[in-house]
Amino acid sequence: MIVGRDELRLYDYVRRRFTGESVEVVLDRRHGDRHERREGDQSAAVERRGQTDRRVHRVDDHLKAQGWVVIRRDEQTTAR
Repeated sequence: MIVGRDELRLYDYVRRRFTGESVEVVLDRRHGDRHERREGDQSAAVERRGQTDRRVHRVDDHLKAQGWVVIRRDEQTTAR
């Protein structure tokens, strides 16, 4: 489970709640939008990213909308 970096109280609660469970709770450590930091033509890079990029955007959308997102470990491994 990833908790948005502005949701520290939720992060602390969920981390305590799932202590001893097979759930890893992490605080989102990313800063800014990685697409804004890039320069030059991105068309080839966008094509290569494909599904991985769409998954990242879904995670970002969920974090912005609700402050947390659950990712199954097999999805996380596949998304890399």
